Amino acid sequence: YKHDSPSVHGLWPQVPPYGNSACLLPKSKRDPDFVPKHPEELKCYDTGEGDYDHEYSFVDHEWLKHGTCMGVSNAADFLSIVCDLARKPLKLMAKATRKGVTTAGEMAHILGHAGYPIFNVDNYQQQVELSACAGPDHVWRLAYVNEFDKVCGSDDPRPTSPPVPEQCVPMQHGPPCAGDDDCDDVSGCVRCAKSGFCTDQPKPASDQ
Repeated sequence: YKHDSPSVHGLWPQVPPYGNSACLLPKSKRDPDFVPKHPEELKCYDTGEGDYDHEYSFVDHEWLKHGTCMGVSNAADFLSIVCDLARKPLKLMAKATRKGVTTAGEMAHILGHAGYPIFNVDNYQQQVELSACAGPDHVWRLAYVNEFDKVCGSDDPRPTSPPVPEQCVPMQHGPPCAGDDDCDDVSGCVRCAKSGFCTDQPKPASDQ
């Protein structure tokens, strides 16, 4: 968390109790070939801070805790998929960092403006979460949640939902924002919430 440069945390299939995704296990949870011998093998998990023992341990944790439900062949496959998905967003975030951008909310605004599907902004841990899906072909793709069926396909022949309009509605995140100005011209929005998204809820009296 809170590294000096943008890095990856993980890819977390929303299996029960967090969601309704199926857990598709590989043949073997612990891949005997997944023993990185060089920092370059960490790919997008290399924070550049030199603590490789910790980074190796963290990647192994992500694989065993989350990657084993992704429907991938092994740990090396997991690492490649995560880093392929993260490559372009990380490049954009690194560029923003060099320009002085430091907060998750600001990063979310930049990523959202570039078309990346913002799922959540964790301002406490300074994380930007993107949504992704995988269909019957087990290929993972970044996509907005309401477009999962359209982008990834589905075994369930339900019609896809229409895109969510850029507006604020009760009990849902609005568009990503870095400040109140980003929400001024968005229908139904009154301010930028601490979550990094526009909201239709007025600021609590305790915060005024």
